Amino acid sequence: MYTALGCDGNHSTRHTVGKVTRNVFSICFQKLDIARRIIGICSLARAFGIPVRSYTHEVVILWYRAPDILMASRKYSTPVDIWSVGCIFGEMVLGRPLFSGVSEADQLDKIFRLLGTVTEYPGIDDLPEYKPENLPQYPPPRNGIGSIVPTLDASGVDLLSKMLQYDPVKRITAQKALEHPFFFDLIGGSAR
Repeated sequence: MYTALGCDGNHSTRHTVGKVTRNVFSICFQKLDIARRIIGICSLARAFGIPVRSYTHEVVILWYRAPDILMASRKYSTPVDIWSVGCIFGEMVLGRPLFSGVSEADQLDKIFRLLGTVTEYPGIDDLPEYKPENLPQYPPPRNGIGSIVPTLDASGVDLLSKMLQYDPVKRITAQKALEHPFFFDLIGGSAR
């Protein structure tokens, strides 16, 4: 239920009124039960508008920072929040952080080791720190993200994989996350 509330809070208070999360603290996340670890999001926010302005890339606690921000994106929007929620969702399932880097380069390396090295997507060449020739090459997990979170059911694995997309445009939105089947049994057959 708290994951649904986290996505709902993220959708209704930040994503629909034009806010981007500035910081996500895992202590603000609670567990509903062992089978379903759910996320409630607590954050500091910053207003954003269209067109998206240029921001600092030093946002969000390092462990929850999206790869596009780690590669120095200064133009970002709400998909960075979804990556953060996905990281904490995975952390709650595993009982430890998915990616616990000590620097931006180490964080990116840990992400690539676990999910496979990022491949080309529209706009990645515009990221100042994207240098494909310097990136370590790691294969994606043999059995997908489900092999990383073996205790998570298929529906949860699907939701997590949609949150942890490298391409920000392909990350699930907060609204779509709320409508995901992962929440159906928690909210009586539908997310709304």
